[in-house]
Amino acid sequence: MVTVLLDSIVKRLSPYEKKSATRMATILDPRFKKIGFQHMSNAEQAAHCFENELTALMNKDSSNDTNVEPISTNKDPLFDYIGNKARSMARNTRSDAIIAKRQYLERPLSQQDVDPLLWMKVNQTDFPAIKTLMLKYFCIPATSVQSERVFIKAGQIVSDRRTRLKEENVNILLFLNQNLWLTSSETTE
Repeated sequence: MVTVLLDSIVKRLSPYEKKSATRMATILDPRFKKIGFQHMSNAEQAAHCFENELTALMNKDSSNDTNVEPISTNKDPLFDYIGNKARSMARNTRSDAIIAKRQYLERPLSQQDVDPLLWMKVNQTDFPAIKTLMLKYFCIPATSVQSERVFIKAGQIVSDRRTRLKEENVNILLFLNQNLWLTSSETTE
């Protein structure tokens, strides 16, 4: 029975490895990274997409930066020359993205009970671009159950017999009662 259930789970969930949002969310999760994929080819494609997203994000960030020449306080012209040479060197965002990706993927996996967003908060100075990607992909809800509940409840509240309800009252009935239900269910657990 256990093997049948595991096979069924693998069969049902394997198509999600090929979808870009779930692929990115898996590789960005510090608990899974490349290990979270059933097939190594999907993990490699996810790493490639991850690298492309990092490059695009770094290109966007570098185009927003303004190049302001710092005023030299050195009295030695040798240091002025070195500073000017360093400023004139072009940055390659693709290589920066590859380095950031490798540094992130080569770190050991996090504990399974670690919240990925808290992990990112602790490590945000090491991975500022990856933090932006995490916030982008981790905000996607895994299911639509909550929104379906709200639609069903709205259909029950706003009916043919209650067509004159004000918008504010509908919002109070839908969302205030839902929040009260959520807080009461959390305290009973």
